[in-house]
Amino acid sequence: MNKAKGIIYMSFFAALTAVFSWIIIPIPISPVPINLGIVSPILAGLILGSKMGALSQIIYLLLGTVGLPIFAGFKGGISVITGPTGGFLIGYILAAYITGILYKYIKREKYKVLFSVIAGVIMTYICGGIFYAYLFNTSLKASLFITVLPFIPGDILKVVLVMYLFKKINNIKLR
Repeated sequence: MNKAKGIIYMSFFAALTAVFSWIIIPIPISPVPINLGIVSPILAGLILGSKMGALSQIIYLLLGTVGLPIFAGFKGGISVITGPTGGFLIGYILAAYITGILYKYIKREKYKVLFSVIAGVIMTYICGGIFYAYLFNTSLKASLFITVLPFIPGDILKVVLVMYLFKKINNIKLR
């Protein structure tokens, strides 16, 4: 893929993450809202590969950090990165990277998409849970109960959505 095309695709996935993050469903037991934000980093890792997928999410975070209202609920600024959802946002970078790496190197064709997608979601759980525990000086167990457990059913649906979307666009030549 040439450099210009790569920049366009990374920008597209940064924008897609913003769009998927805007609409939120707050839940009373967690300061982390439900949204579709994780769908885009995972797709970026699958489609663009680990490096470009991760770079697309770095672009997203940089744009949001400087104040563009592209984070969940149309928020922007450094306070979002340093707040309760900051670890999940940082996790988007690692999720795209891990998803891309696993998709490239898992040999069993039947399971490579599923395992890659699940690993990406788990990476966001790890980053979000650890960051939340640190930020609020709580145990990792308590943090995971607040920031991960309520989201598992919805994230299972997001895994299915990602797999469906990837299957539909997999035949398009992007590279």
